[in-house]
Formats: sequence, C-alpha cells, structure tokens
Amino acid sequence: MKKCITCKIEKEYICANGHCQACNKKRRDDDFEGKIVSVIKTHISNYLIANDPHTIDQKWLWNNLPFTTQQLIDHLKNGFDPWMTEKNYGTYYPKFWDDNDNSTWKWQVGHNFTYKQLPFNSIGDDNFSKYVSFDNWKPISAKQNFYNMIEQMRHTKRKRDFITDYTKEHIANTYAKYETLYEAAKELNVAYEELKSFMIENNLPYITRQKYTCDHDFFSRDDEKCFYWAGFIAADGNVSKNRLMIELAVKDIGHLEKWKAAIQSTAPITTYEKTDDRPEFKRESYTSCRIRFNSVKIVKDLKRFNIVPNKSLTYNIPDWLIIHPLFNHFLRGLIDGDGHCAGEKNSSNMNIAGSIAATAKLAKICELYLGHFRYHIRDEKLGIIGCSNIKDNSKIINFLLKDATIWLDRKHETQLQILRMIPRKIKISKKVLEAMIKETPIVIGSAVKTYTEIGRKLGVSPSVIVRRLVEFDLYHPTVITDRVRTVNQYC
Repeated sequence: MKKCITCKIEKEYICANGHCQACNKKRRDDDFEGKIVSVIKTHISNYLIANDPHTIDQKWLWNNLPFTTQQLIDHLKNGFDPWMTEKNYGTYYPKFWDDNDNSTWKWQVGHNFTYKQLPFNSIGDDNFSKYVSFDNWKPISAKQNFYNMIEQMRHTKRKRDFITDYTKEHIANTYAKYETLYEAAKELNVAYEELKSFMIENNLPYITRQKYTCDHDFFSRDDEKCFYWAGFIAADGNVSKNRLMIELAVKDIGHLEKWKAAIQSTAPITTYEKTDDRPEFKRESYTSCRIRFNSVKIVKDLKRFNIVPNKSLTYNIPDWLIIHPLFNHFLRGLIDGDGHCAGEKNSSNMNIAGSIAATAKLAKICELYLGHFRYHIRDEKLGIIGCSNIKDNSKIINFLLKDATIWLDRKHETQLQILRMIPRKIKISKKVLEAMIKETPIVIGSAVKTYTEIGRKLGVSPSVIVRRLVEFDLYHPTVITDRVRTVNQYC
C-alpha cells in the first residue's frame, strides 16, 4: 500500500507520478491547457500520418510551431461564444444534449481546413504551413463538429475519388492480379466496400466471400470427438475473434480431413509454402496445410477448455476436466498435437511441450491416474515433460487409448510399437563387469565416456554400469577420481 501525494490516502495502486487513479482523473479534468495541447497534437499527428508518417519528428514539430501554447489558448478564448468556458470543453453525447439548455452544451477544437483538403509533399509546402498556422484552429460546438464529420464522411463515400484516378480496365487488371477484393482494394488504396460496389455497378466479375458451414454445436456435447479435438486444438489450434484455424505439416493432411469430416465443415483444406527464419528451425521453408472457418458458437464453447486467443505460453488444463471420465481423450488430442513419441530397439520416449504451468500439472495428473512413474521436466520458454521408461510409457499409452477411435495415425503406430516392446531384463554379474573393465579402452579424464562405452557393449545405460560398480565395489583404474561425481550424476 502506498500513499497518494494529493489525497494522502493509502491506495493499493498508485500511478508512476505518485497520484492515485481518482486524483489523476481529477487532474486531467481540471487541466484545460493539457486537453488543448493533446487535441492539437492529435490533429497534427493525423495530418502527418495521412501524408507521410516519416516526414518529420512530431515532437520537434510541436516545439517549432509558429505559436506558443498560451497564444493558442488566448486565440481560442477570443473566439468563444457566450456559453463557452474552460469547464464545458468535451464530447457530444446526444442523450445528454438539450438544444434548449446551453448548460448541457460542449465545445471542441475545430479547424477551417481538414488534413484531407491540404495534402503536402514536404514541410516547406504552402499547404503544410496553412494547416499548422495559428488561424486554422477555432472553437466549435461539439454537436456541430460531430455533424460536420458525418457530412464529410458521407460526401467522401458518395464521391468515390478513386474512380477519377483509375480506369475501369486498370481496376479489373488489379483485381485479376490479386484475385481477392481485399488485396485489390489495398493495392488501389480504396475501401473494400467501395471497390465491391464499383465491381457490381460496372458488371465486373469477382469472387464473393464464401460463408462456410459447420456443426456449430460440436463442442457443446460431451463425447469422445468433442474432447479429443478440444485437446488437439489446445495444442495445435488457433482462435482469433470468431475464427478457428488448425494448421499442420502437409504430411498430416489426412488428420485435417478427419477434422473436417467430424465438424461437417464445407471449408476447403489449403496448402501453401511457409517461411520461417528463426534459428531454432532447421529449414527456412515448410509446406503446410490448414483449414479455417468462422463460428461464434464454437469459439465460445471452446472457452470452457481454456482455449482462447494467444494461448501458447499461458495455456493450462482446467481443473474440472482432470476428473472428467472423458479426460483421456482430451489428453490424447493434446499429445497428438504437441507431443512426441519414439520407439526403437526396446527403448521408448514420450514427451509433450506446453506452458510451464501446464507441464507441471500434467506430472501430477499422470501420478493421479497411473500411480508413481519416472519422468523428467525441462523448463525453458515452454515446459517439456517426458518419460523414457517402457513400462511407464505403456501405462500412459493404455490410458490414452482406452475406448479410443480417433488418433493421429503416425503417432498411433508408434504407440502400438511401444506396447509391443518387452522391457529388458539384463543381468550383469561381477565377473562379466570385471572382464569388461579390463577390455574397455581407457578414456583419459572422462568417466562418463568410459561407462558409456561399457554400457554400449552390454546393452544397458551408463547409469546401470555406475550402479553395478557401486554394488560390486569395483573401480576402473583410470577413472577413480571421477567416481563420486559420476555416481551422483547418474544415481
């Protein structure tokens, strides 16, 4: 708790300037000069951006205007109508405005020439000097200023300035080049709706935006399909406003076809080349496939699974889902999206990446459902939880595949392969280990490399060799000094 320097009351939140939020608001409301400076800066900023945002530094421009702040305020006050004061500067709200009661009226800073009427090429142009000049600013009724803006917008829309700048053939060729109204309008620097109206009036063919259908109640039901695809979207989906998109590597296009059939969508699956120059990616370009469509209902229903926009670094599994009887289907979808499965020569590895909070919770969930199992967690920007024990991985896979009918085919094949593996039961006697120590080449100064070489010959890991050395009280003649450190590392 800190004390506000104005009201002297301790508040939970104090702004950087030492005032509480209430006092800051009061200071802003009472700061007439600050309001005028802010609105003039906004007008000039819009003027610069409309012509060339890189023309000049705005701070430098404000400090070099041909008038001071006080001169501008005096100029505005000289133009006041009888009802205008410093206190009634503000915004026009129709429900609070009474034409018969001037105590409800507000005024604003207006200008004689708008920035659209005075385009400029450089700050030395007459138009630029005329726009920022002292006489361009005036006090005006907030209501009148509002309707002036509406009239200007309506007039601009009706006039269609771009028609005088471009021929019908040029517009048709631009559309043919980009094949979408949005990109063509962007290239021509015109509004999308204006270009669409022009195409209709001139009988120019164009492709309309298609509205794709889908099963909008898909995530309202509690069944295997709903929970599996919710888990997959939590891992590999993207939610933005009312749009849902799933994008995968082209090798998994068959999985997108399963999703399209399940959701009963008419949206197409598109493929395209994707570039990525981030150093963690091995290749600069990838061929991806995706499907996307809009559904307000689906985006809303996905929120119960904590699936929201920009979830990659923050996603966590909701508590209610952990004890749900269909949770294994959700987890299977999550692993199919963000997990990794590998099995070869009686060794297996399964891991999943996610937010640090999610991976920590997954460890507790696995212990809840499967009992004690061996796993490792790595925390970086994303958390990674993994398991390399065949028995534990078999328990995880059996849990995931219980009553399952939907999966990512290539990962499912690997999981079945892991289930067919037989855990190794290699017994290493003291006599065999002594003989192997004598035969193994000396690796000077590295106990780890020596134990790795012995383990490779016997078909076990270096940690097994270390444990047997301790058990049999054996020492390798070249690595005695590393023994304690190595035992601590592996055991």
